[in-house]
Amino acid sequence: MPGDTDYARIDYCCAGFRALMERICPHIDSTPMLRVEQRLAAGAPLTVEHLDDAFRMLRAVENDLIKHSAAEVKDAVLVEQIMIEMDEMRDAA
Repeated sequence: MPGDTDYARIDYCCAGFRALMERICPHIDSTPMLRVEQRLAAGAPLTVEHLDDAFRMLRAVENDLIKHSAAEVKDAVLVEQIMIEMDEMRDAA
């Protein structure tokens, strides 16, 4: 990719989202997102089945999030951001 291209690793995005959803919606199985995350990290192709499973999980999360207040979601996001930053500091130490 050209050096001036904005790029975010999708597997990292999936990992952060999955961790957040495990915090807010622990009753929803996040395995489909974990599979997508792992395959992306390994550079392996995704199948339609992988994507369909992940979309089902995302729809379940979306339906569940409607039941949470904005404050609950914001608090969970903040906790997850703090944990990500602390993990990065630990890895850099």
